[in-house]
Amino acid sequence: MKHKGVIWTKHILERMKQRHLTYDDVYWAFHKPDKSFPASSKGGWKFYRTYNGVLISVVASKNEQSEWVMMTCWSKEVDQRQQKHPKSKGKSFLQGMWEMFVK
Repeated sequence: MKHKGVIWTKHILERMKQRHLTYDDVYWAFHKPDKSFPASSKGGWKFYRTYNGVLISVVASKNEQSEWVMMTCWSKEVDQRQQKHPKSKGKSFLQGMWEMFVK
């Protein structure tokens, strides 16, 4: 299914329903993330956005036609003072990439 210029898989639609997330919640996290990182899947990216104490996480990747495909999502309540993804530990994107190659 295509909505807002991206493809939504059946899996992400099921997860959105289970986690009470709307298209706007997920698309906002994807389109205007606080942070993004390469995912473990080839070509995939993780996008994170915190809003009103809820961390919304989205995994998406581009298909052969360079269209974004929304793969999965989840949400987690976080401390209002915590605006970073818990695993980021304040590292920059380049620091994270360096650690991936060094390990």
